[in-house]
Amino acid sequence: MRLQITYNEPIPQFDDDRNRTDVMTEFTVIANNEEERQAHDTAIRNPDRGIVIIEEWHEIPPSIDDLIAKLETIDRKSVRPMRAIMKGVGTDEDTERLATLEQQAEDIREQIHELDA
Repeated sequence: MRLQITYNEPIPQFDDDRNRTDVMTEFTVIANNEEERQAHDTAIRNPDRGIVIIEEWHEIPPSIDDLIAKLETIDRKSVRPMRAIMKGVGTDEDTERLATLEQQAEDIREQIHELDA
């Protein structure tokens, strides 16, 4: 799960005479898990920073690279049960595991196709 928040924060700018002007600057933060989200949230919601939230935390879809990494993980998880089945010592659990992994891979391939279209 990846989450994103977008906000404006006043960033001080100084002219040649050292006069300060706060320029509202837009930032986007991505958190890859709940722990990161909480850490960012604590910093962002500090009232002393003058931050204005533009868009609250929301889930963002995975990138194609993320999906390809998931497919590679599925491939690695498939090796042991496939090897057992090929050797003739596979169990029903091995067969079920491969079916589950193949369904996950199929779902991910569909997501990649949708993103790539």
